[in-house]
Amino acid sequence: MRTRSVLAILIVGVILSAAIACGPPLEPVKTPPGTAAPLPAVSETFTVGDEVVIGDFRITVTGTRTSAGAGLFSPAPGHVWFVVECVLENMHATNSQIVSSLMMFGLVDKDGRSMSHALTGDIRGQLDGELGVGRRMTGEIAWEVPVGSRGLELLFKPDLLRAGQAIFRLGDL
Repeated sequence: MRTRSVLAILIVGVILSAAIACGPPLEPVKTPPGTAAPLPAVSETFTVGDEVVIGDFRITVTGTRTSAGAGLFSPAPGHVWFVVECVLENMHATNSQIVSSLMMFGLVDKDGRSMSHALTGDIRGQLDGELGVGRRMTGEIAWEVPVGSRGLELLFKPDLLRAGQAIFRLGDL
């Protein structure tokens, strides 16, 4: 009897998980600065300064920089830290959102190679933690990138269970 109950609970859990994962994909939409209503997306990729609404977030990439490190911490030879500054805003009407820079952000080059997150003290603000309704969070994320990398793109995926991401073209080192 106990085995049947456990099995029934597992089956219901699998069905619910599948139903959640099969939700509609998230589609990023560019918005003019300071507006609430999104405009139809003109392209699949965005650039520094574009305000993009995707899922329950509005994201703006405000700038990039490189760093050679300082003191004991520095990138590997032939690499630099590529730092991206972003502003995130929780657009959900009633719920706080959890932000994780490691799980929601990625950096790839022109060939689609993923770059490794850099754990460095050379960033101003973090994009991690709870983001309340209507609140904004500004911070930087760093990756270790080979010198001379081309076609760098920031990937922002706000929902791990649904398809859809915003892609920001950041250029070359």
